Amino acid sequence: MSFSSALQSLRKEAKVTQEELAQNLGVSAQAVSKWENGSFPEGDLIPRIADYFHVSIDYLYGRAGKETGIEQQVVSALNALWESYRQSGADMDAANKAYIEKIYDIMWAFQISAWIETSDYYPRPEGTDENSRMASVYANNYGYSYMSPNRNKDFYLFLKEPENKEGFGGLLRQSDDVRNFFRFLSDKTNMELLGYLYCLKYGEYVRRETLIKALGVSGDQIDKSLEYLMSLEEGHGNHPIQSVSVVNDEGKAETAYGMNMNMGGLLFGLLEIADTYVHAPCGFKLQIMNRCKEWVER
Repeated sequence: MSFSSALQSLRKEAKVTQEELAQNLGVSAQAVSKWENGSFPEGDLIPRIADYFHVSIDYLYGRAGKETGIEQQVVSALNALWESYRQSGADMDAANKAYIEKIYDIMWAFQISAWIETSDYYPRPEGTDENSRMASVYANNYGYSYMSPNRNKDFYLFLKEPENKEGFGGLLRQSDDVRNFFRFLSDKTNMELLGYLYCLKYGEYVRRETLIKALGVSGDQIDKSLEYLMSLEEGHGNHPIQSVSVVNDEGKAETAYGMNMNMGGLLFGLLEIADTYVHAPCGFKLQIMNRCKEWVER
């Protein structure tokens, strides 16, 4: 493949116009057009073009195959997993479970690769019992990752430090909305209400009277809690809780409530992290602390 063909092919694959590529390289669109029609750029532009398209210089000149970045390797591996289950005729539930397990293995690979002496992948450790609280931690000045490989407590947390001046410190100065939510969660009845609502499947709804009877609390308390949940992100239409109008036995319309399934993972992730913070791990399978600065600026 010639340089002009390689350049044109890479640009079209990336869905980049000649003008956009030219702007990134600091040249004119006419120059890019000439390159794609047989001419060559200045020598100092060649490495920049290769870096822009994430390929080697040899690939641009047709002397090597295209190197696949790790991002594409991950996508290809997961696509192959789906395809293997599709061809085998396995049920979707088995495929979904295998997908989650593979994602978790990939997260573990990212975690152990932070240790410079790790050259080969090895399986993540598993807790011997539910009381085994081990963890893996990596931190530097730009982010933080935490992985819990314990039985019935598997989760992975990745945080990239905000690039604003406050960094992580800004999270400690959240709005009243966030503080009000933690206050809501501190009430046992509200937690029981969330537990009942999250027992509902997609498309299922429950009436107010059913909630009052099931939880054994007053209608005023249920109304107050439901009103608060319905107020979250008001105006955006993506509430954690959803409502529909139904007709009761008396022919009157009343409201029934269900959960936004897209938001459930955020709540349970928050609770998982909170439990881990309160009940800290008793040891670390891998601990790399490359953070040289404080978490919050004075």
